Amino acid sequence: MKRLAAFALGAAIVGASLTVTPPAWAADIPTTIAFANDGELSVPFGSEWDLPIRVTSKSDRGTYDVTTNDGTVDIFVEGMPGEYVTAATIYPGGMVYFAPPANEPALGAGEYSITAVFTPAAGSDFATSKTKKAAVVTITTIGVTPAAKLLTDPSVVTVPTVRTSLSGEFVDDTGVPPNGTWTVTGTDSAGTEAFSITADQPTESDEGAVGPLDIPITSTLEPGETYEVRTVFTADPLIARGIEFENPAPASFSTPSLTPAEVLSGPVTISMWIVVLNGVLFIGLVVLLVLVLGVWSRGRVAKEPASDSQQPVTAPSLEGTPTVAAIGNVTPVASIESAAAASHTESASDESVSNEDDAENDAPERE
Repeated sequence: MKRLAAFALGAAIVGASLTVTPPAWAADIPTTIAFANDGELSVPFGSEWDLPIRVTSKSDRGTYDVTTNDGTVDIFVEGMPGEYVTAATIYPGGMVYFAPPANEPALGAGEYSITAVFTPAAGSDFATSKTKKAAVVTITTIGVTPAAKLLTDPSVVTVPTVRTSLSGEFVDDTGVPPNGTWTVTGTDSAGTEAFSITADQPTESDEGAVGPLDIPITSTLEPGETYEVRTVFTADPLIARGIEFENPAPASFSTPSLTPAEVLSGPVTISMWIVVLNGVLFIGLVVLLVLVLGVWSRGRVAKEPASDSQQPVTAPSLEGTPTVAAIGNVTPVASIESAAAASHTESASDESVSNEDDAENDAPERE
């Protein structure tokens, strides 16, 4: 009885070992690789997940589990070049747990067809196999809520500031906001862009939790002007494929107008066009003044009398009598006889005047 019991126990041990490892005499043993749970999986973007895969060997002599040393598994994603996961480890029970690798970009929102291939190790007795039915992994989008608040109270901020924040399902699941950038753009009342500021969204801080991000508007703003401010969040391309959100609505603010004292004491801004226009007008006035002075000068010269400078005048001559030249305004003498007669008349006039003077002087003596 003891011998029979020992034989039965030995047979049971041998039988049990056949379900774990293949016999040494086997060669190119067929294998089967398949996804567990029918290969159906739906998960939100950014969450942790895995897809179980089992590798077994079945023959007319029994079923065997493929182990770690027997080979590895490569995983392919339809639409992506090459292997998405290379040489995944086979754990006890022939199990492989497919999860997105850390060195590969996360799968964005969408539906993916997954296949797996078992590659036996060198010297292994197992044959290569591929999944007959592809698994379908569905990645759903996850919500993010960007928010922006415009701060203009001088008691709170020194310059207008946009306070941004991110919340929603993504932040709740991962504990951090998604990577990305903020862009703050302002346009004036004429529709002209006045400023554009870009800031990175932090995903970690020294305190652990990431709070709101303040973006100050440090650009020079016109006094008494109204600005429309648009705040846009742009997610990192690796994350943008799996999140959905709407950017905040635009906001507006107005800068205070200058007081009369500020207007008088402030610098005067002169447009370059005004400077050019003033220069052109100045040159035109100078040219016009030169033309007017030239016309006036020519008119004055034309109206002036003939010159008083003495010119020699030829007196009319009598026949046989030489002419005498007169100088200046002196009336020319027609002939020598005329000159003698004029001299005699002047002498007589002088004698008459002398006699009258003598008569006046002798009058007292006669009395």
